[in-house]
Amino acid sequence: NYRSVLTVGTAQNSALRWLVDYDHARLNQNDGHALLERYALAVFYSSSHDYAETHPCSSNDGDDCHDRWLHSQHWMSSYPVCSWYGVSCSELHGQKYVKRLTLKENGIRAPLPNELALLSHCQSIDLGQNQLIGRIPQALTGMNQL
Repeated sequence: NYRSVLTVGTAQNSALRWLVDYDHARLNQNDGHALLERYALAVFYSSSHDYAETHPCSSNDGDDCHDRWLHSQHWMSSYPVCSWYGVSCSELHGQKYVKRLTLKENGIRAPLPNELALLSHCQSIDLGQNQLIGRIPQALTGMNQL
């Protein structure tokens, strides 16, 4: 949604700001699909951290509640998304695409963002044993390869 990208404080805006201002991978518009996948994963990461900031764990939540991911190696870094923890890729026509997102038991507390549907070649998303909030977004039901 265009409005959420422009609204300061949203995960979409945080992801876009990171891509433009801080991401040293410096992809450009010619890297179209790689840029969309990087943005989608950045929105997912940002949304979970934004949720944790506004809904911190309390003593009533028990030991399974975490305010940060347990494993996040290379996320939001200049490394290619294929080297980010839990992201597996495959190559098609000389380009790498996200094939699997496996972040099982990783302390994720957040709703799933629509932007995950931008991972159009993804065949598997395993977020089991996390604390996902809300419903599966309608946008994800259109992912043909999932």
